[in-house]
Amino acid sequence: MLQFLFRLLSVWLVCHTSMVAAEISPETIPLVDQNGKRFTLQELRGNGILISFVYTYCNMSRMCPLTVSLNKQLREELSHQKGLDLTQLFVTLDPAVDTPDVLKAFAEKRGLSSSDYMLATGTKENIADFVSSFGAAGVPGEEGVIMHTPMTVLLDSKLKLVHRYLGNNWSPEDVIKDIVKIKGSETSKGLR
Repeated sequence: MLQFLFRLLSVWLVCHTSMVAAEISPETIPLVDQNGKRFTLQELRGNGILISFVYTYCNMSRMCPLTVSLNKQLREELSHQKGLDLTQLFVTLDPAVDTPDVLKAFAEKRGLSSSDYMLATGTKENIADFVSSFGAAGVPGEEGVIMHTPMTVLLDSKLKLVHRYLGNNWSPEDVIKDIVKIKGSETSKGLR
């Protein structure tokens, strides 16, 4: 029953936040990385960007921990590919708890080197706007759990949404195929 309710909430969140997403442009929303440095997506233009929405204290194995694991597997696969540059960004769903110091400790504990991954937080309002701009959401639940749909999005080098991976049913191979498609499309259009 709980799983059914979670799926129902997930569908509602995606539908509701997709309507809001059309009204908010994420490129200029200020974020803060794990080192306390302010940035916007505009500053990350030039490579594809994979954005995953997580929170650091999530302990549900099929949720945030799996998202982190999939990202690490993808990074490993990308290390064997030439010319497939990708920025991997984790954005918190709980900015009140996930401060830059908390994100930095989380990254160190999970083996997420700052040369390969960015982790971001910000004000509650900025994070809510940023997350909803991609059709994602996090809703506080019981016992400190944030109810959310695991979601990862892929942006091209011009910050256009290319693919929304709902759930953790994606594989590194799926993302690499989509990156190759993006790269081919951008090359043929002269965007790189």
